[in-house]
Amino acid sequence: MIEKLPSDETVKKLQSLVKGDDLIVYWRDACGFRDVKKPEEIYYTPKTTRGAFYTLIDGHLILVTEETGDGESYEGTIIPLGVIEKVEVIRKRRRRKQSKKAKTPYPIKVVTQIIKIHER
Repeated sequence: MIEKLPSDETVKKLQSLVKGDDLIVYWRDACGFRDVKKPEEIYYTPKTTRGAFYTLIDGHLILVTEETGDGESYEGTIIPLGVIEKVEVIRKRRRRKQSKKAKTPYPIKVVTQIIKIHER
């Protein structure tokens, strides 16, 4: 029997995701082998990847595991939809980091102190 991946339930879950949702994705990786007597015993190579949903594009799921410099660069994983067994939503929409920048410009007060130094 040929199993259809992803399942209809998983497709619905993928379509409902919002950027930033925290996920665990269970998927099947390719497997290479050499000098194996029974290839059918090693064919299944399950993988588990956790990350924040970024987008679905051209039949692939993009998960971000690290974001650097206000979204200037990312690290993550791209998984073809056809190898996904299951998607588990851990938390909806990842909390954003609090910006250290002021929301509105405000004046900065500069304090100057004059110190008299005695020469010997």
